[in-house]
Amino acid sequence: MPLRIRNFLSCFLTILSCFMPVQGYALSPSSAPALETLLKQIENRHYRWVAFRADVVLFFVAPGANGQAMCGGELIYERLQERMLLSCQDSEENTVFVFRTLDRLFDLYIPSQNTLYHGSIFDLEDSPDVESHLKMMDLYRALKPGMFDPNRSQVESSSGVSISLNIFSGPENGAPLSRKIYLTPQGDVLGELFFDQSGQVVTEIQRYDFREIPSRSGGFETVIFPKKVTVVSPRTGRNTAIFFSNIKPLDTVNSYQFLLRIPKGTREVYLREVDPRFAEAAPASSAQSEADH
Repeated sequence: MPLRIRNFLSCFLTILSCFMPVQGYALSPSSAPALETLLKQIENRHYRWVAFRADVVLFFVAPGANGQAMCGGELIYERLQERMLLSCQDSEENTVFVFRTLDRLFDLYIPSQNTLYHGSIFDLEDSPDVESHLKMMDLYRALKPGMFDPNRSQVESSSGVSISLNIFSGPENGAPLSRKIYLTPQGDVLGELFFDQSGQVVTEIQRYDFREIPSRSGGFETVIFPKKVTVVSPRTGRNTAIFFSNIKPLDTVNSYQFLLRIPKGTREVYLREVDPRFAEAAPASSAQSEADH
């Protein structure tokens, strides 16, 4: 598969992440109230919206002389059910891909291959058919910072300008660091580092230019969203920048907005479930067979 197409497709290639349930981490009583306050501030700043529609431009950079690509399109995302519809076009307005998710199910249409892929997002992580540029987990991390348990967290440093938090992977003292968060005192999460079990950084996320956007949805008059998000994989040297514009907060998203219309004669491929947690499940079909083709 050509690098340009791989880069376009692979923005959406692994598990969409809901963070694991957490337990208690030993902290001094004096630190808990401050962490609870930070948690509420993050929730207030980042979770005012249930869903949104936005125009997006994506830039992909990978090592090598020809390792750059870009596309632009529309994103509809509803975070409660993890529903997404993303279509992207090249500079000549040819559709490069259309990607849809519902929880862990996905549909990926690639016109240049005349192929519609169905399956679980776990398939995309390990499938030899599609090379990953930006993991699905990292895409969802970019759209909404994951919350944390104050009982498993510590304030590393704090000033009038920024605060850094350490999030640990386990409840016991000395548990490995799983995430580091950089935020403003108001609760805007500017950056996040994600670590593997050996303590190596696997993902870096940075958010820029937070804006208040008028909203008639929910109980807030505005929602707060960054204009730009970058996602870097130190291991691979791959860098993705996502630019958002014309953001429209939504209370709900109707199912018809996630319809996927595919030309007759399109080849369909059902990827085998490879994640061990679901290895015994039946092969995933499309997201409730909503595709019209």
